[in-house]
Amino acid sequence: MGTARFAHAATLLPNGKVLITGGFASAQVNQQAKSLASSEVYDPATGTFSSGGDMTVARGGHTATLLQDGTLLVAGGFATIDPSTMVSSSAELYAPSTSVVLTSTKEMNWARAGQTATLLADGRVLLAGGVTASGETLGTTELYDPTTATFTATDSMGTPRTEQSATLLQDGSVLISGGEQANGFIPIYLSSAELFTP
Repeated sequence: MGTARFAHAATLLPNGKVLITGGFASAQVNQQAKSLASSEVYDPATGTFSSGGDMTVARGGHTATLLQDGTLLVAGGFATIDPSTMVSSSAELYAPSTSVVLTSTKEMNWARAGQTATLLADGRVLLAGGVTASGETLGTTELYDPTTATFTATDSMGTPRTEQSATLLQDGSVLISGGEQANGFIPIYLSSAELFTP
């Protein structure tokens, strides 16, 4: 890659290329890893990385979800590896047809990082859990509707969680499992699971 980064997102695009967004830089700023606004594109035909467009918000620990129309929804994340600073509620769209251009969209209802984002069968995206700027674990969920480019709050999870998995099942429901909860400096790892039905 052109930039050393971790906690970034990498998404396979409809054209076969991979868009890599954000993450944390290897350089330390005030003992904190700084998040990146940059993106880059991997082309498997040439085996090379090229610079992509900059996001409007630097972010790491975010989600990047390929929508049914081929655009990419990039949402949430935080500016340093410490979740107590600058957790974002912003979201933006990347359109491969316009070549590495990222544009802002409506903000989420909650600032969150470490959430999951699952593309549903009807084209909406379920965003669940994550952590807040204060380090609180979220149980909230919301749905992104690409037809209106808006986020709508929906039912909360039974258990607040972050860094969980979320899997779309064949019946259209989403299995949300595991993850952790904040408990001071000691995380509580979860064995629980729950189903979200759109």
